[in-house]
Amino acid sequence: YYQLSFTGAYPVYTAQSLKDDFGNNVNPRFGMTFRFPYYPVGALDVAPGFQIMSHRFESQYQGKVSSLELAFTANFDFKPIFYFMPQNIHLSADFGLGLNTGLSIDQNKDEYPLVETISADSKYQGIGLHFGGSVDYWMTNIPLAFRMYLKSNMIPQAPPFQDKLTLYSDIGISLIIVMKRHHLSTTRK
Repeated sequence: YYQLSFTGAYPVYTAQSLKDDFGNNVNPRFGMTFRFPYYPVGALDVAPGFQIMSHRFESQYQGKVSSLELAFTANFDFKPIFYFMPQNIHLSADFGLGLNTGLSIDQNKDEYPLVETISADSKYQGIGLHFGGSVDYWMTNIPLAFRMYLKSNMIPQAPPFQDKLTLYSDIGISLIIVMKRHHLSTTRK
């Protein structure tokens, strides 16, 4: 079945490049994912999809960055391997390759004196990756599912270091709308 999910996530770990004297300054993330049906590939079920997520971070070394990531994702469901688990519980892994583009960037030297900028016209953009695992609970009588996940996100650093990636991990929950048609039985008693 096709899936549409809405996600919220909270950061639990950040790389040193996103930390400063004030601690962890990565904001919660929000987004949505559209996923195609699962296809059997070897011992796994694989579903390709698209995801759009927000990223916001602030560091005395990088300034304040708000961006969106448009990612191409693949979800690997281990249900065929873990067939002995309850029918509505699914363990899966998620991988994605994304394009990050800045919505706003603030590298004002008065507010962030340790930032190394190359020009006032610097734009935030670059390729990123994400990977992680999840546990899904699929409702039995309604087309909804809930996903709890732990995901690591590799995103470009702020200018002038966009060729280097930084990392943070978050935990999140998704509400999944399973887009399937309801069919009444045509069998008569």
